[in-house]
Amino acid sequence: MKKFVLGFLLFSLSTHAALQVTSYNIRNYDKKGEGTDKVELVKILKSLGSDLIAVEEIYNNDSFERLVQKHFPKHSFVLSRCGGGGKQNVGFLYRKDKLTLNKLVEESKISDPSGTVTSYGCASLRPALLGFFTQIESNKKFVAVVVHLKAGSGTKNYRKRAWQYKFL
Repeated sequence: MKKFVLGFLLFSLSTHAALQVTSYNIRNYDKKGEGTDKVELVKILKSLGSDLIAVEEIYNNDSFERLVQKHFPKHSFVLSRCGGGGKQNVGFLYRKDKLTLNKLVEESKISDPSGTVTSYGCASLRPALLGFFTQIESNKKFVAVVVHLKAGSGTKNYRKRAWQYKFL
C-alpha cells in the first residue's frame, strides 16, 4: 500500500479549532484475490491521527465496515454508492466527537464525460463525493470533496483526466 494524496480538496471557512485532514488511497481494499494487509492498514490509519480521512479504492464495502467498527469505534464512515467500472468506492472516515456529517452528495457528472452508464447503474469512472460537515467545537461548516480521477497513461486516459480537472 502506498500513501497518495489524490484529489482530496478541502474548502473550509476559517475555524479556531485545529482539524487534522488526510487522504489515503487504500489500493483495491480487500479485492478478491489481492487481499489487504488489515493489520498494517489499521496501524497506518491510526498513526495519521486524523479527524477526517478521505479514502479511495474501497472494493469490499462490507469488509471495510467491519474493520472500522472493530478498530475505529470513535469514527463513522460513509462511502459512495458507485465506484465506477472498477467498483472502487471513495468515502470519508471521520471522528464522531469532532465532526457532524450534515449531507452527502455523490457528483456523478465527473464519473464520465461521455455519460456512459454501466450495467449496475454507475458511470464508468468514480464519482466525486462531497461531504457537508460541521466541526462540533467551533460550529463552523465546511465541504470536503474526495475524488479519484481516471488512472492510467495514454492519450485516452489523459483526455479523461484533463476533462475531470477542468470540471473540478
